[in-house]
Amino acid sequence: MIHLVPRSTASTFWQIATPVMAVLATMIAGGILFA
Repeated sequence: MIHLVPRSTASTFWQIATPVMAVLATMIAGGILFA
């Protein structure tokens, strides 16, 4: 059985990368949708 354990500190890389990836994914999806 797999269970998730909260980490004491979040990764700085992912704190920066997550919103950037979200914006890129939105732009790519919009480009495909309206192409």
